[in-house]
Amino acid sequence: MLTLLAAVALLQTPNTAATLADKDSDIKICQANMKLIAKAVVAYQKRTGGRHPAIADVATEIGPKGKLSTLKTVPACPNVYNRYCVAPVGFTFRVTCSDKSHGYWENGKIVKAKS
Repeated sequence: MLTLLAAVALLQTPNTAATLADKDSDIKICQANMKLIAKAVVAYQKRTGGRHPAIADVATEIGPKGKLSTLKTVPACPNVYNRYCVAPVGFTFRVTCSDKSHGYWENGKIVKAKS
């Protein structure tokens, strides 16, 4: 009986390695989305003469009439309830996910979140 209980407990314990791999994969997907959004912001800057847009929710600016019209679909963070935003920072801009652990895009690169 004790062996059976131990086996059941083992099955219900999350696989830490798999959980960490999934989280790392989610972060990489999110960061790739931030790079994609940054490219759309650069395209917007070229169309408008170099202004940096302030966008509270990227999903509201996708499509032919949006500031990020070069994006055909809304980039989605694997963590469903997160959203992306764009903010001017000095002479450049920053793309962030609402999940701060995913880092952010600025000056042509991803800046990883501090642990």
